[in-house]
Amino acid sequence: MDQANAPAGEDAPAPALSQAMALRKQRIGLSFVAYLASSGVVALAWLQQGLPWYVLAMFVASGVLIHSAFMLLALLDHELGLRDAFMAMALIVVSMIPSMIVMALFDSRMMQAALLLLAIVPALQEVWSLNAQQVKHRFHNEALQAELDEARSLVDRGPLTGVFNRLKLLETLSREVDRQARAKGVFSVALLDIDHFRQINQQHGYEAGDAVLRALAAAFGGRLRAMDVLGRYGEEAFLLIMPNTPLEGALVKAGRMQEQVAQLAVKPLALKSQDASPIQVSASIGVTAFCQGDTVDLTLARAESALLQARTEGPGQIASLPLVGELALQEA
Repeated sequence: MDQANAPAGEDAPAPALSQAMALRKQRIGLSFVAYLASSGVVALAWLQQGLPWYVLAMFVASGVLIHSAFMLLALLDHELGLRDAFMAMALIVVSMIPSMIVMALFDSRMMQAALLLLAIVPALQEVWSLNAQQVKHRFHNEALQAELDEARSLVDRGPLTGVFNRLKLLETLSREVDRQARAKGVFSVALLDIDHFRQINQQHGYEAGDAVLRALAAAFGGRLRAMDVLGRYGEEAFLLIMPNTPLEGALVKAGRMQEQVAQLAVKPLALKSQDASPIQVSASIGVTAFCQGDTVDLTLARAESALLQARTEGPGQIASLPLVGELALQEA
């Protein structure tokens, strides 16, 4: 493949690498400018104080050699990180050595101070540049972390309802089972299923069904504790994980969820149908509590059995497995 047909950017350095290389060259260039100013002070001492000419020549030659060597290193070294900081500090130390040697030969305190100041200025500039670069990297890393957290949140949540998806629910439930098994604690889950959801889609359209799902997720999400986890378990099913909640407390919470569903049913939903008539929504809920020795599959199977029992009793019913009395006997 000839150069003309090579892919664009194949041999071009990465933008970050090019920017870092430009900063290195800039720092070396500024240091060399300051060194030239120091050479002017040494030349003035040669003219006024009889400083040997070879001292001036060696000072100028040292500056040229030092900065040429560092420029060559910057061009050859394409790696970033600690090497960049090391080269910056090395340039500070090495470029100050000729100034310290020549300064000892000066008779004038004023020229010593001027040469010292010109030697310190590049060092201060290097330190400031490194600090600014570190601050920039920190802000960049924080921005990347924020984007990563946002992307992770988008992966964990469904785009329609905004609540956690099934995979995140199973992951959370697995952690909770392990935690309560070690702590000999308790938690409960409530599995809610919208009654006659397929009829809603058939009679009012899928857009209406989506509106019902969004409304339910918003209604439930606003009444949860910080530790509770709500997610969409199936097409028309929601699963609520309630840590540190016994079966009795979970049944109370399920009753409140039923009240929220009933309140939602009397409110017209924002649909695009001509009559915009309210949709009567009800839900069946199956509740169960974690028992020592349970697995994730066993806990979910018992919640699904409780939901099936609630649906056989009619729309808008709540059922629990095991029953509250049975759970007390098991714990005894």
